[in-house]
Amino acid sequence: MLDQAWTDLGRGVGPWWAAAVATYSLGYLLAPSKLVEPEKRAYYGSSCLAILHGVLVTILALMAGLDAGFWTVTWEPWNYRAQTPATTRCIHVFLAFLLTDLFPLLYYRKQWGGTGMYIGHHTLSCVAWGDAVLNGTCHNIALGLLLCEATSAFVNGRYFLSTHGLKSSPIYLYNGVAMACSFLIVRIIGMGSLGAKLFYIDAATSSAVLGNKTYVLLPIFLFGYGLQLTWFSKIVSGLLAFLKKDGNKPESKKV
Repeated sequence: MLDQAWTDLGRGVGPWWAAAVATYSLGYLLAPSKLVEPEKRAYYGSSCLAILHGVLVTILALMAGLDAGFWTVTWEPWNYRAQTPATTRCIHVFLAFLLTDLFPLLYYRKQWGGTGMYIGHHTLSCVAWGDAVLNGTCHNIALGLLLCEATSAFVNGRYFLSTHGLKSSPIYLYNGVAMACSFLIVRIIGMGSLGAKLFYIDAATSSAVLGNKTYVLLPIFLFGYGLQLTWFSKIVSGLLAFLKKDGNKPESKKV
């Protein structure tokens, strides 16, 4: 018999997973007619899922964090076991997205470029966020990192504008600037601040509460932050190339 925590996890993720699969499928079916190849239609569907998830989970995480009192301006020690039904729901939504998005990433790994980083990111994220919801720890960290999904609208907006023939529109440039700025604010500065809080400023408290989990979280966090720096450098390079009228730069994968 499954442990109750695993049963609750399945019940919590299940409905959101069904919604994620439906969103991906609709995106695939409604992709522009010029996207003939299955891998291109799948990419369109996956991008539709990413942008909808990014908007939804950012709003849910912000509201849940505010209600739980996570977003404070002080550096006082956190209660790493603080959680509410709303924080748990946010993690369920994120896990449903990760599991759904992994299937096309694995299936089209040879057709889509740079999938290795995303497969690694999704897999490790399933481990980290799964541990948070199963053991009821680090929901404050988990929700803080979910705010990074706010960049998804701009990253995928770049792809959609290009796909629908609007690459020469000023909106494309404005979206690129917004993408770079939002990435810098929430993924580089914001995520870096969370890491400093967890592993340096609050090291004594985290060790006392989390025990050896600190040694599991640290490499996962460092890997994830390394990916953010890699993606940010690509975004800046792409924006600079566009400003130089280089139209041959490849599109970035959703983040």
